[in-house]
Amino acid sequence: MISHTNMVFLIALLLLYCRSITLSLNEAGVAVTKDLKTIYYTANNFYEKKFLTDSSGVNNLQMFRASLDTEGKWTEKEKLPFNQVEYSIGHPALNHEDTKLYFVSDMPGCCGLILLYVNKFMSL
Repeated sequence: MISHTNMVFLIALLLLYCRSITLSLNEAGVAVTKDLKTIYYTANNFYEKKFLTDSSGVNNLQMFRASLDTEGKWTEKEKLPFNQVEYSIGHPALNHEDTKLYFVSDMPGCCGLILLYVNKFMSL
């Protein structure tokens, strides 16, 4: 259970992050590490000022990560390695130990449905 003080701090960090980026499209579905220094979130595939679409012209959702640097500023958003233009990935969630990242995707091989995936931390 997160304490009230930590919750207030977390909300303040998220607001600080939101103010430090340009929100041109949807950005939501946030997961935060226990140390409150890294966030994972879902966003439209708009990266390095480019609106990316799949072969059908669809702008799929992707997952990104940002971290606080030693000066307390958010780093540039970073695409996660399993993002692809041709399918959506989103709605991140972390387990209690911050060792597994859960997400949903409609990536190929899942019968055209959206399935739940887990990525054991590794070298994300």
